[in-house]
Amino acid sequence: MGFPGYKSLGVDLAAVQTAAQLTADGPTHKLGTRVSDDVGNEFVYVQANGAIAAPEIVEIVAGYDVVVTGAAAGSAWAVARGTTIPDNGAGWVQVKGIVDADAVAGVGAAGELLARTTSAAGHLQELHATGAALGDSAAFAISLEAAASTVASIYIF
Repeated sequence: MGFPGYKSLGVDLAAVQTAAQLTADGPTHKLGTRVSDDVGNEFVYVQANGAIAAPEIVEIVAGYDVVVTGAAAGSAWAVARGTTIPDNGAGWVQVKGIVDADAVAGVGAAGELLARTTSAAGHLQELHATGAALGDSAAFAISLEAAASTVASIYIF
């Protein structure tokens, strides 16, 4: 569980570091640091392997090195929010709570379980639409609204 006193620790959830700043000064926070905001949303400090813009869905490559989920049917782990994290830079991604997520492929209704495994395009899929039995795929989030566009409000659990 994260620590809700993030402001007391000097955490700015919108702040990012560039690769040059990481090289010169080291990370502002230890990679993997987890904090909660005042309403229970949780965030983890990560390093970007390729630029990550809000609200893209990301997956872990190794350690706390993350990439945008993409063509190789990745495994959704978090959603980038706030300022773009530059390539090899560091910043905060959201791992729990309410967030607008990019690349949600046509959510049919509010209350749909969204699969952790993404489609080949990096889109979250409705769990029942993955072609697998419900027990064969892990849920990542639940939709809070129907969305025909590529951005939908979801709750990550």
